[in-house]
Amino acid sequence: MLKNKYTQLPLGEVEAMGFLKERLTLQAEGITGHMEEYPDYSASSGWLGGDGESWERGPYYVRGLVALAYTLKDEKLIERAYKWIDWALNSQKEDGNFGPEIMKREWWAKMPMLMTIRDFYMAEKARGNEEHSERILNFFEKYFSYQQKNLPENPLDSWAKARGGDNVEVIFWYYEEIKQLKNEGKEWLKDLAGMLFEQTEDWVDVFQNTGVRHHVVNTTQAMKTPHLKYKLTGDETAKEALKKGFENIKNDHGRIDNLPNADEAARDNIHTRGTESCAVVEGMLSMEICGAITGEGYIYDNLESYCYNSLPNAFTKDMRLHTYYQLQNEVMATQGYHGFDCDHGDSSVFAAPCGFDCCFSNSHMGYPKFVQNMWVKAADGIAAVCYGANKVETTYNGKKIAFVQETKYPFGDEILLTYMGEPCEFTLSLRDPGWSGHSEVEVSANQCEVNAKDKYICIRGEFKPYDTVKIKFNSEIEVNDWHLGGRYVKKGPLIYALPIEEDVRVSESNDFREIKYKSHKDAPITEIYPLSRWNYALSDECMKFDEEKCVIKAKGQIVEDWILSGNKAGIFNPNGVKEGELEDLELVPYGSGRLRISIFPKVLKNVDDRLPQTFEISADTAFESIFVSYSRYSDCRKYVILYGRESGKYENTIYDVEFNGYKGGGHMFQKEKYAFTVKEKGRYFIKMLAVSEGQILAESNETEAEL
Repeated sequence: MLKNKYTQLPLGEVEAMGFLKERLTLQAEGITGHMEEYPDYSASSGWLGGDGESWERGPYYVRGLVALAYTLKDEKLIERAYKWIDWALNSQKEDGNFGPEIMKREWWAKMPMLMTIRDFYMAEKARGNEEHSERILNFFEKYFSYQQKNLPENPLDSWAKARGGDNVEVIFWYYEEIKQLKNEGKEWLKDLAGMLFEQTEDWVDVFQNTGVRHHVVNTTQAMKTPHLKYKLTGDETAKEALKKGFENIKNDHGRIDNLPNADEAARDNIHTRGTESCAVVEGMLSMEICGAITGEGYIYDNLESYCYNSLPNAFTKDMRLHTYYQLQNEVMATQGYHGFDCDHGDSSVFAAPCGFDCCFSNSHMGYPKFVQNMWVKAADGIAAVCYGANKVETTYNGKKIAFVQETKYPFGDEILLTYMGEPCEFTLSLRDPGWSGHSEVEVSANQCEVNAKDKYICIRGEFKPYDTVKIKFNSEIEVNDWHLGGRYVKKGPLIYALPIEEDVRVSESNDFREIKYKSHKDAPITEIYPLSRWNYALSDECMKFDEEKCVIKAKGQIVEDWILSGNKAGIFNPNGVKEGELEDLELVPYGSGRLRISIFPKVLKNVDDRLPQTFEISADTAFESIFVSYSRYSDCRKYVILYGRESGKYENTIYDVEFNGYKGGGHMFQKEKYAFTVKEKGRYFIKMLAVSEGQILAESNETEAEL
């Protein structure tokens, strides 16, 4: 089995400062601090021996609780975590199974609890408390033995079949921990991991060869699975699957933050589809695990994007309420039907809980697990892989090594590292972000050697107290094209968006809610309506960055026919708008407000009136038929297929190729397949037209198929 490039530090060895410390403190006072006041997380929980909810909510909650408690070194939260961990350990039967009795044949809900117990073990060990170590190691030994015996007759299914990588990750950790502590090579654990891979969805194939149209949380949890397979087998195809999967998701149903656009099923590249808050934090956890295995810089680029852009939108600023779905263009967060795949009636509001209850209990692991993984250990030293104000203190070759990181990052490009450990020779590796231009490094210790390798800046030498390393990344304003004629703006790790003034309203009505939660007295249903105009097209000229305010000065113009469609923004004209009267706009970091426009129509000097090639088709063959895959053009429902034996010459026409409706009304914004047969074998050239009321709106590319 391949060794990880990096080793994750135990919870508590990285301490947040600045913006991140504020988030964690508010979380402890808010959503995490109050969660046990809700029935599913009280003494009635099946994970405390009660007769209440016994599936994933308890493990989700405790995973975030343990992460936050040890990151903040909050003794009250640590004491609270103890009772959950203790119950889980005491619940183990002689055969090795554990958990609520009603869940004895359930695999999935135990996977996050395995991660939680591992995190607890490592955090307590780092604090010098070995009281529970042998008990916990024996717990893992017995449970993995139980799995080896019982998985053949009771294989993974449903959620567990999609999420088997979570189970494998803890098995690998246990294998390496026992090898290090006792010099025992428990080779049977590799066989168990292999069995779990056989029973888990083949995510290597899914990411490599499909549009990855799965349930969004399954997808983000599965992002770790190909890298874990690579760790076991050394198969380079498995290692490259994640990168290929990101490309396929982007082309099929991606978002500008590099998450899947899915609510809960995959929903195309439409700016008013949502993504689950669970998907954000599970994507972060997958990046943290994958990054440790290979150290690839793009993985940590994504991790920062999720943390600094997407995660803030999962909560209100006081960290007391969360939302189930977040939209890239979110112009109102209200109750009622929004056209989501799974629309719970309260999926856009802020409450505790709202939507389906998974995100309420799961999302709070995001910030503390991110802080834990900002630094990692390497064979030759330590690496800073994600940036933000923090302190790290760990050991290397028996010596204390420590850095204080002072920075405005992600709101600025400069970082100051001050060494506060014992004199020690090691390598300090610094991730050079993929978006950065020529990064500059200044090291006060003259004896250190500086070089660059694989998007890391490596500084080798003896560090002494108060040695400093100054880093300056070079971020530029980027205006990027997006699907359906949109554009978005980035600078460094941050996406920038047009803020919308907020009219916040509290509601006591449960009428719209599919799940009739009883709101906590301090966490009411909170709706947000727009108070300012949001329907602007964006010019890509005259953009300037105001460093003091951390805003981008831009120009835009009102698009009068871009209006609301129900409870969300409508689809804008993908052809853009001709430049008219421009207004001054200020774009702010994407995560700084709950309402925003982040994908804009384009302001253009000239608008081309010719038919744009704005939707794509591809073709394959089977069963004497040609299958045409096509992505929907704007709000068009009907299509015409043209095909013939020569390029550009189409002898045959199929009219009225039509999208089907989906539950709840509306139409599916996703790739469809249409099959038709031909009389003769050979090569065919195919094109599609989008039509409405007899008018051609757009034409596709030409594609080929051969029978």
